[in-house]
Amino acid sequence: MKVYHGNLYVVKKPDLKLLKSKTDFGKGFYTTTSYDLLNGQK
Repeated sequence: MKVYHGNLYVVKKPDLKLLKSKTDFGKGFYTTTSYDLLNGQK
């Protein structure tokens, strides 16, 4: 399964210790299976 994250580069192994806790949705590594959703298209 291919998942997308809002980065310009491939993240093979995210390091959850480096994430910020004061974000809109809290601490986490958020992905989507929809390339269109990632780009703001419906």
